[in-house]
Amino acid sequence: MRKLTVLLALIFTVTFSSPSFADWTEVEKDVNGNTFYVDFERIRKLDGYIYYWDLNDYVKLLCG
Repeated sequence: MRKLTVLLALIFTVTFSSPSFADWTEVEKDVNGNTFYVDFERIRKLDGYIYYWDLNDYVKLLCG
């Protein structure tokens, strides 16, 4: 049963991971070096709501 669960989880992860292959557009870079992206091709409006994918690339700050 555990092998089946792991196999199904792997299949769903690979199948539904399409945001990782999106055409990300950089929209902002803040003063700390963090970068923010939006996938403009997948913006959808449904029932008065707007849905979109965003991606944040945070800089790891090393405190010394």
